[in-house]
Amino acid sequence: MIKARLSAFAVLLLVLLILVSCVQPSGSAKLDARIWTDNNVYGINSSPVIIHFSVNKPAKLTLTSVIATGGTVTYFSNVLYNAGESSYTEPADSPTGTRTVTLTAVSTSETFSVSTTYTISSNVVIPQR
Repeated sequence: MIKARLSAFAVLLLVLLILVSCVQPSGSAKLDARIWTDNNVYGINSSPVIIHFSVNKPAKLTLTSVIATGGTVTYFSNVLYNAGESSYTEPADSPTGTRTVTLTAVSTSETFSVSTTYTISSNVVIPQR
């Protein structure tokens, strides 16, 4: 009889632990990230490309780009950032074409990726100063 009660108690305790581990505490948001640039098109060797990004809670971030030739460039990998906005600046240089920049954010138990695109073009007229 005592063993049966202990077994039932152990099962109940296990079920409660599973339920508690599945519930997020109130006010605890899921990991979210954003990425954007100031312009969609940049003239080759014109003003630098500023890649802005933000996360809603501390996370390790990786920023990569697939360039027009199909190659991949990693700007930084697994760097810890606090919640908020930051940016990365790169020159608007060769090769011309569309680039897809991806931000991957990893927190304790979540991974979130988001991308944006921009184009480096030789046909953009840069105003003379």
